[in-house]
Amino acid sequence: MPRELKEHGTPAAYERHRRNHERPCEQCRLAHNAAVADYQRRTGRGRARQRAMTTLARHHPQLFASLHAQAWLAEPGTDRKARVRARQAALRALAKHESVCDEFEPLLAAELHTEDQAARGKQAPQD
Repeated sequence: MPRELKEHGTPAAYERHRRNHERPCEQCRLAHNAAVADYQRRTGRGRARQRAMTTLARHHPQLFASLHAQAWLAEPGTDRKARVRARQAALRALAKHESVCDEFEPLLAAELHTEDQAARGKQAPQD
């Protein structure tokens, strides 16, 4: 007995579009975006953390450059993915570094607040 396919407008249908090398329909794309946003909200893995780490790197360029060089040496390969992994590793190390870790939490809190404000602005008014 074949499985019943989920209807359009669900994350499962979005994945089915992708598996079939199709462009997802608008309903499925919106459902996928909502599911990803919900996951990021629940797990704290939003863009806010990335923005906070990037701001910290701008505030401490020498330390970030040093950590990035160390991460780059430890990262095998020279492709784009290796560069991204090295940068992410350096940003994480910077956020945990003893000389700047006290600055990270306020930056993250500010970015999370900004992200929440933006999310509230995008929500449709409820009647």
